[in-house]
Amino acid sequence: MSKILQSLVNQSCQMTFDEEWYGDAVLPVGATLVTVLEVDEQWIKISYQDKKKGEVTKIVRIERVEGIELLKE
Repeated sequence: MSKILQSLVNQSCQMTFDEEWYGDAVLPVGATLVTVLEVDEQWIKISYQDKKKGEVTKIVRIERVEGIELLKE
């Protein structure tokens, strides 16, 4: 497992996902503010706030993540 991704557990960051993921309308388009909950070799568990649904938790394949921007606390 990536030590970099593992170091993000319990942190908030901006994530962007590949276009196919957005095409399925699984997450809002553009960078999404998420909290990383867990990470393993293939999956990353995140939570984020949705305007209609409230807090949403998703499990996403790591290969779908295109970028991560770390936020200063």
